[in-house]
Amino acid sequence: MKIGDVSIPCVSSFDADAAKKDTETIYPLGTDLHFIAEFDPEPVSFEMFGVLIKVFSGTKTADEYAEDLQALASRKSVFNYVHEVQGSGFLVVEKCDVDPRKSTQAKRDFSFSGLFLPLAQYQGRIETVPKILSNSYGITLEDCENWVQVPRSSEYQTAGNTRELDSEYGTLVQASESVYFSPTDEQDGIGEVRVYDDSIRIYSSRHQVSGKLTVSNGLYQVILDSDAGTITVSYWSGSKYTKIDDFEVQAFSGIFLQACRPDLVEVLLSSGDTVTIGAGKAPMINANTLTCSDLSPTEQDTDSENYLALGDDIYVASTQEISIDDGVISGLGKKWIFYETSDVELTAHSCLVDSRARYYVEKRW
Repeated sequence: MKIGDVSIPCVSSFDADAAKKDTETIYPLGTDLHFIAEFDPEPVSFEMFGVLIKVFSGTKTADEYAEDLQALASRKSVFNYVHEVQGSGFLVVEKCDVDPRKSTQAKRDFSFSGLFLPLAQYQGRIETVPKILSNSYGITLEDCENWVQVPRSSEYQTAGNTRELDSEYGTLVQASESVYFSPTDEQDGIGEVRVYDDSIRIYSSRHQVSGKLTVSNGLYQVILDSDAGTITVSYWSGSKYTKIDDFEVQAFSGIFLQACRPDLVEVLLSSGDTVTIGAGKAPMINANTLTCSDLSPTEQDTDSENYLALGDDIYVASTQEISIDDGVISGLGKKWIFYETSDVELTAHSCLVDSRARYYVEKRW
């Protein structure tokens, strides 16, 4: 069974109960009459049971699947879509119990319970109220574009403009304003940001990273390697990810997930540097210095614009003044590495937009 972008093996039971409606008998004062007040039905509740068993053709243990289940419990219902399982809809996971037994790591019982919001009555919504990040260039929101990612395999409505981008996942649609959507198939991820610890797909910020961490959103891929002390950034070039560079940063021994959602992933390095990659966005690296390995950018510094060229169609944008000397990008503030072949200035300015996108489920009118 698939819930959102998480595959759950060996589900033995999924039951959605009948709806319950509250009523109240009201007796008007001074009469023997009465009438029944009827209120809107409560959302349908659900229960799910099963056993987590290692997939012997794969690499995940039952304990790692248990971690995935706990991620579902912490997510918003808009990310927990189920398709054609006693109907289609969103799951509000109120309780998740997983057998704590870890002796064999091969078999663990689990149960889920909460509310089932049927797609016929509920829809997803992405609300965006953009703001501009504080910057030293005087860039305002009017100088930028704001785009939010429309979930794949969904019917959608928006009052704003839309655009299509080629990605690892096929064609992605982005909207300039808030979006209403209804999934039409299983979801690989509402926001399409994916995380891997080496080859293991990760869904929970509780996960302890043990290898190279790879984060991708279909447009960009970032690999964090503590052994090499590098952050590798690549862009989708039509059929594969093409490497921009292996950027050296301050040495780090630990990699920690501060946020791991389908729409946004935030990574903290033991050095204090951070990396953020959101749905449909260029990766942001908050580090005082980034040292190029393969790129050989000229010596330069920002003046009136917030970006510098690193190579052919490759740029770095920032919130604060930065400079490049001997392949080292220096300066305080946030930095975005991006690929652009047309309107570089607009793309660099738009990096500074915080879309403040909120994903949630609401009842249809």
